[in-house]
Amino acid sequence: MAWPLRERLRADGVHVPMRGLAGHSLRCLAAILKALAMRWLQAHHGGRGEALLLRLGVWAVLVASLLHGASSHHPPPGYAVYEIVHPKKLAPKAEAAIGAEVSYVLRVEGRNRIVHLTQKRGFLVKNLPVVTYSPRGHRVVEQPHIPQECFYRGYVEDSPGSLATLSICWGLRGQLEMGNLSYAIEPVPGSLTFQHLLYRREATQSKPLVCGVTNEVMQTQLREMGPQVTLRKHVFCRGLKHTTYVEVFVVVDYSLFSFQGSNETSVMLLVTDTINLAEMYFYSLRIRVCLIGMEIWTHSNFIRHSQDIEDVLKSFNYWANRDLSQRMAYDIAHLFTYMDFGLIVGLAYVGTVCFPGYRSSIISHIRRDFTAFSLIFAHELGHNLGMEHDKKNCACGAATKCYMTGDSLTGAKGFSNCSMQYYLDLMNRGHGHCLCNIPEPYRLFHLKHCGNKVVDEGEQCDCGGLKDCQGNPCCLPSCRLKPGAVCSIGQCCHKCRFHAAGYKCRSEADECDLPEYCNGTSAWCPQDLYVHDGTPCSNNGYCYHGKCATHDNLCRKVFGKHAHGAPKSCFQKQNTRGDRFGNCGGDGSKIAFVGCKPQNVLCGRLQCVNVKKIPILQRSKAIIQTPGPNDWCWGTAYHASIDIPDVGGGTDGTGCGPEKICINRTCIDVTVKMKCDGKVKCGGKGVCNNLEHCHCEAGWAPPDCQFHGLGGSMDSGPPPALMMTVGEAVRTKVFKVVMGITVPLTIIGIAVGIAVTKYRKAKAAIAEGSETSADEELGIEEGREGKEGEGGRGEGKEGEGGEGGKGDEGGGEEEGKGEKGREEEEGEEEEDEEEEGEEEEEGEEEEEGEEEEEGEEGEESMFKNP
Repeated sequence: MAWPLRERLRADGVHVPMRGLAGHSLRCLAAILKALAMRWLQAHHGGRGEALLLRLGVWAVLVASLLHGASSHHPPPGYAVYEIVHPKKLAPKAEAAIGAEVSYVLRVEGRNRIVHLTQKRGFLVKNLPVVTYSPRGHRVVEQPHIPQECFYRGYVEDSPGSLATLSICWGLRGQLEMGNLSYAIEPVPGSLTFQHLLYRREATQSKPLVCGVTNEVMQTQLREMGPQVTLRKHVFCRGLKHTTYVEVFVVVDYSLFSFQGSNETSVMLLVTDTINLAEMYFYSLRIRVCLIGMEIWTHSNFIRHSQDIEDVLKSFNYWANRDLSQRMAYDIAHLFTYMDFGLIVGLAYVGTVCFPGYRSSIISHIRRDFTAFSLIFAHELGHNLGMEHDKKNCACGAATKCYMTGDSLTGAKGFSNCSMQYYLDLMNRGHGHCLCNIPEPYRLFHLKHCGNKVVDEGEQCDCGGLKDCQGNPCCLPSCRLKPGAVCSIGQCCHKCRFHAAGYKCRSEADECDLPEYCNGTSAWCPQDLYVHDGTPCSNNGYCYHGKCATHDNLCRKVFGKHAHGAPKSCFQKQNTRGDRFGNCGGDGSKIAFVGCKPQNVLCGRLQCVNVKKIPILQRSKAIIQTPGPNDWCWGTAYHASIDIPDVGGGTDGTGCGPEKICINRTCIDVTVKMKCDGKVKCGGKGVCNNLEHCHCEAGWAPPDCQFHGLGGSMDSGPPPALMMTVGEAVRTKVFKVVMGITVPLTIIGIAVGIAVTKYRKAKAAIAEGSETSADEELGIEEGREGKEGEGGRGEGKEGEGGEGGKGDEGGGEEEGKGEKGREEEEGEEEEDEEEEGEEEEEGEEEEEGEEEEEGEEGEESMFKNP
């Protein structure tokens, strides 16, 4: 008997199993539900039906519970030992934030285990872009809702060093690590009673998982890359003490998409679970793996297929450089495929994470086990981060095989000491510079257009749409600067203009930090610089990555302002124990802590004294108190499975003796880090910065501080001209005071002198005019007297007349003599004025006396001869 519904669904293109609902009820039901949903959406929303269904997240539930296979309880391929478990969720603590912490009870090999989980953040970027293609090959970009609250990290109670990484939204799916055992858990497909499969990863009978990287392949890669691989000297995050971020973009090819039932949601679940689990592997290295985008080839592949995995990797790398990198910012691109390459399951370029031309990798999902698939992904990503295959002398705690083994990956646990060193070498060479930034969604992916508030190529600014740009003084809605504006954003942009050269755009955060200044020609502050590692700082400390790290400073940070570093005996007693309360490190996630050697005890966990108040620490931390010689020694313990900072661990850069410094919990000579000595390179007039350039004191000029100048370095921007040393400031202040007194007095003296000179000249001119007038009057009166005498006598004698003439002549002679004398006197007065001012005044007084006498005589003669 034919099933009319089945035939109708077949007519609509829905595959229904021939054995009907009795044998495959759940699968058939899933197909029916999908068909009905698609038909309804197509009727109401046209061709956008499937995309809308994806965005609504409907298939996140249907696929997880119905489409992964029949309801029979078969273990994953290759696993012989498994059990069916029913996880039970415990009631959350009253003080816990909703969803932030959850706990489950699992029965593991006959024993109930409590798994405590804390929500993960930052593993997926917000609004994760997912790229698919239409049947005609048009690119479709969507940002489906992938709830961040699905992914958790935690530990198993009463199992020290345990780790748990799970996603919980569609059942529990992930991995548990307890001691040397690893368990995978995933929902039973189609179960309606929350059944899960729990199995040991060690109990595998699958084929070997082999990586395709060999010495010959690495030599071929080096020849292929050639001179393009160059060193980058400047990197600002180094080693295992600084968290780095690997931004991964995953491309799923058509073969794997088809294997997943051509279902986009199923593919998305596979990718997110894989990255979520792999992130746990890198956790102990302080590497955060972030999924920043995904592309699914939904209709065909964009690269050629081949049975040679090297050819496929080259083809994918070429496509990524030509296409993907032009529209997406990422650190590494991984191709997930279902192509079969025999025993080889992955291949990657080695040490090329930050080199645009070769940051690619490929892994095959042919084994169908998601835990093995995540392990392959972690292995190939390790190659991208510079890790080579482990040698015989490499170890990872008590495990017999590590993640970067050159043999089969089956049963591998942890990164070895060799892998850590390879990674450190890559960072120290500067090849990991792209790993220092925290992923930013707007920077990773955006459609280039004016109005997206991102300054794209060809734009001068971008303030957004018309409404956003209202009131913006610098930028137009057309993404062009307004007339007169030279910038719109940046630390060195103020009111649409560049700050003047010398404006401090970044202040010192510590005595081991350095300031930066605007250069007057850019809107952006120079890169953040700090004092070179190993430079001495206060309290017998040494600068390291911009901080002056001392035991006293660290103790005050943890236990309050009164605390300070404990005596060496406390460090000696605690850090030789080799447990979580005192150690010199370990593998970061297992119980295998390492006790400190005697010379390294000061580089182990922090020990403090004079603690007045016990601090409130975050969950999963503990305080230990032990008796010391004269006081209690205080320290902290740390659970490595919790993603919170370890404030009481050994800190790089802490002094551990005269000319000694702690690096990786080992006390070494500070000269190892001192590649640039300011006393030598900068002549004692500056310090070296982290780029090994001189940062000169005020008053001395870069690059070597040998000549006078403003100070600073060739990297920091020009400091302001007013900067000077204390001595210079004192001398300048004294000079200003002296000049402030001397200059006004000098000006007053000059003004007084000019006024006195003008007064004297004016007085002399007045005196000269008075003398001339008196002489003229005297001559006139004498003439009158002569005429009147002649008239009174009538006709006088000739003798008398002659005498009178003589008298007139005598008067003229006297007048002439008087004029000549005055000329001589004036000449003498002028000489006196030129030689001595005081004599000039005396001469003037004498002249005035003589003139007054002559005037009186003239008056008397006038009155005697009326």
